[in-house]
Amino acid sequence: MTYQKPLDLISEDDLSRLVELRTGESVRLEFKDHLKLGSAKASDPGFDDQNEFLADVSAFANAQGGDLIFGVSCDRASGEATSYRFMDYPQKQPGKDFLGTAIDNALSRLEPTLYGVQSHFLERDGKFILILRI
Repeated sequence: MTYQKPLDLISEDDLSRLVELRTGESVRLEFKDHLKLGSAKASDPGFDDQNEFLADVSAFANAQGGDLIFGVSCDRASGEATSYRFMDYPQKQPGKDFLGTAIDNALSRLEPTLYGVQSHFLERDGKFILILRI
């Protein structure tokens, strides 16, 4: 559904439609109920979180590409969107600039380098939903 729409035009209304229509995940659309970027240091507790994030991005890059939407929950059995929520920014430094830099830093760990990943933030009341287009 959102894959065919320009990324910067995706709105909260589009997310509402995903949930209302119970849109299912597909090879080009995946829902994540949270975003954990973790740490790039193997000795840090968040290392596995960052590896999971990178595995999700890599899977899309190695397939047909698509949209990863962080902040949308789905039914695990059917893969259908059930709800969405705006998430808190990380406590260290809130804001999409900080989070965008953290995403870029995480993506820099991928080899070969992955070019063309786009991000779009929907914000409300100091919280966010993130859409990554790969």
